[in-house]
Amino acid sequence: MNVPLLAVALGVFGYYLLGSKEQEQAPAPRPGDGPVPSVPPAQGGGYVPQQPPPAARAWAPPQRVPPPAVAQMPAKPLAGNIELAESNLQQMRSRIAAASSVLASQDQVVDMDHERAINGFKGAGAFGVERVATLLDSAGFGHVTQPFTQHAWALNSGLAKIPTANSYRTADANGQAAQMLATQMAGLYGEAIAAARRARGPLRA
Repeated sequence: MNVPLLAVALGVFGYYLLGSKEQEQAPAPRPGDGPVPSVPPAQGGGYVPQQPPPAARAWAPPQRVPPPAVAQMPAKPLAGNIELAESNLQQMRSRIAAASSVLASQDQVVDMDHERAINGFKGAGAFGVERVATLLDSAGFGHVTQPFTQHAWALNSGLAKIPTANSYRTADANGQAAQMLATQMAGLYGEAIAAARRARGPLRA
């Protein structure tokens, strides 16, 4: 048997056996160790470590950006409503005058005139609440107009409850009460207009 040839064969076998054990003992890469440096292929084959694939990122819904806030402009007082309220107050007084004329010229036998007069005063009061008080309180000076307009509103509530009676004496008394309440309402609206003008001051040209 050729002894030198057998020694060479045993040396080659031991070299490959030692290389396989080193590959088994090499620790596997752990998360956080960073990328594994690439190693050029070994001559004659052997283990070449590879870089781990990048970790998959969890999907997250896109964040919604709220739209920019729109600045709200403060409501501008309608100072011109004072003049409109005064114009409507003139119409209210005209209605009161017409109803007063009917009440003064009524015939003692015909009670229909009392009903017409009372309904005229009621209509004048409702007109004042809707067309005079509303304009005054929206003119921007409610702190000086509302004490008058609220008082007038209370008078109008009493005016609306006045009945028209068949009896002449009762109807005449109701007509005079309605006339008095409507006239008082008009006077309160006149004071509210004057107070609003003082609060507003002179108009600029």
